[in-house]
Amino acid sequence: MAKKPTYEELERRVKKLENEAFEHKKAEEALREAVESYRTLVESTSDAVLMLDVERRVVSCNRSFLDLFGYGREEVEGKSVRIIHESDESFHALGKRLYQTIKKAGTCRTEWELMRKDGGTFPVETVTSALESPDGSTTGYVAIIRDITERNLAEKA
Repeated sequence: MAKKPTYEELERRVKKLENEAFEHKKAEEALREAVESYRTLVESTSDAVLMLDVERRVVSCNRSFLDLFGYGREEVEGKSVRIIHESDESFHALGKRLYQTIKKAGTCRTEWELMRKDGGTFPVETVTSALESPDGSTTGYVAIIRDITERNLAEKA
């Protein structure tokens, strides 16, 4: 038969649990602050930022992406990134270029023509990187897209 704990032992256990709960609460608050900091960082940039899964579906995107391409969040999240390509050929060609380079180098920078919701196309510079799990397998991609229309016009002038 198990011995009943003394009042002092119970008091020590309660104090230990209170300390653990306090530490857990502090860790949760630190995590909340870190998430908010990263959200602010991504939402503050003028470049379009999006996260894709391994099937090239949009997991999330920032406000600049929505503004640049003219979509609402509900129109893009969960959808194939194909919606910002003028054609299937463009979608597949960029995918081939990006993902071959990403497999070798982990990231790829390239220029391309993408399409807004209204059908207008424009030149962009993209930087796409793999997101990896701790075991090294690719779990998705993050892409940063910059409209380079003004830069191209300046270069031509």
